[in-house]
Parts: sequence; C-alpha cells; structure tokens
Amino acid sequence: MSRGLPSNEAVFGFNLPPGGRIVPRVNSPEFPGPPVEWEPVEMDSETLHTIEVAAQLTRVPRRRIALYCRHGLVAPVRDPDCGGWLFNDDGLRAVSRVEQLYVLCGLNLAAIRLILSLQDEVERLQQELRFWRRQ
Repeated sequence: MSRGLPSNEAVFGFNLPPGGRIVPRVNSPEFPGPPVEWEPVEMDSETLHTIEVAAQLTRVPRRRIALYCRHGLVAPVRDPDCGGWLFNDDGLRAVSRVEQLYVLCGLNLAAIRLILSLQDEVERLQQELRFWRRQ
C-alpha cells in the first residue's frame, strides 16, 4: 500500500535509516508502555508477510493489526476472504506509523484516520504544486 505519506522527519521530527524503520520495544505485550529502546529494522520490498510475522516484525499485537485493517488505517496486500492478510514493506511501514500515532501520541483511531487523510491531502497538493512549477 502506498499512501503517499510525508517523510517521518516531517511527521515525527526524526529520520529513518535508509531502507529501514524504527520499531518501538515496549514493556508489556498486553499494555504498550513507554518505549524503552528503538531498533532499526531492514525491510525487503518483495517479501509478503502473514499477519503473525507482521506482528513480530513490527512488535504490534496481531489483534491490533487486525483492528487497524478493519478500520481502514492499514491496507493488507490480500484480505481474509482470499485466504488471509498479507503485508509487504509498505504495509509494515503503515502498521508502524499507525502504532506510533496510537501508542506514542496517544491518539484514538478516528484521530489517526484524520491525520492519515490530511497527510494524503498534503502529498496530493505537493505533487500538484510540483506539476505546476514544471509548467
């Protein structure tokens, strides 16, 4: 899924390592307390991951990933009707971004949906501006 989101630096004030993402390590799987450590993780753009593997890679509980998918915050490559959710690197990035907004910023799902929508609109406007500047 390519949402056309702005860079992490623009959204969160930090940059990711090239080809990687930052995954929060939390105190407990049941309740994600404050992050205690950050770990860069390399991504492979062609690999598809099951929801279980996505949960391990992003350190986001499987049930929460399913919740994000049901609310349209994350789009898997395939849906459960076709044999299960599969996630590529864009899907994993989306899960990590939504989780950061949920855990680190304390936003609810409606606020996250609004932020993602606004980020999409900003990206669309930036593309339009680049187009008109080339004219």
